[in-house]
Amino acid sequence: MIMASLKDAPNAKYYYPPKITVPLPSCFYNPSGYVCCNLQLNNLIEDTFQEIKNIQEYSGCNIAKMANTIQVGKVPLRSNF
Repeated sequence: MIMASLKDAPNAKYYYPPKITVPLPSCFYNPSGYVCCNLQLNNLIEDTFQEIKNIQEYSGCNIAKMANTIQVGKVPLRSNF
């Protein structure tokens, strides 16, 4: 029986392709590296995350909490398209 450990495994080399131009003039890469085309929505998501993160029972897996908080806020968003 051959035994191997994780330290024997080769390191995976990841290739990150160069960022391509974004589809619309209003689009940009946010600090997390994702393409976003609505600055107001991006700011709302970031602000909501900061607000929820400070709640004691916060769980990073609770995406529904984030969606519900954004929906309840009912902030009218201007669409770029």
